Amino acid sequence: MEHVDAILLQTILKDLTKFSGSQQQHVNDWLLTINQKFDACELTEPQRRKWAVAFLSDEALKWYTRQLIKLKHGKLNHNVRHLRSSHN
Repeated sequence: MEHVDAILLQTILKDLTKFSGSQQQHVNDWLLTINQKFDACELTEPQRRKWAVAFLSDEALKWYTRQLIKLKHGKLNHNVRHLRSSHN
């Protein structure tokens, strides 16, 4: 059954257009489509977050990467502040 699930997943996601962030693409339409396909694959929320990135390209992927860096940098700053305050 696992092999069948893998084939279904590949078939369902095969024709999914990557989101580039261009003005010709509408983010709400793309989100609707990707969520319908993820529903069909019965992906969990963590799986959806992990796999959605694979369907980003160009400016959208650059934006995602910048946000991820900001988030990681923010967590690092928080941890440093916490560490400093615990030693005072």
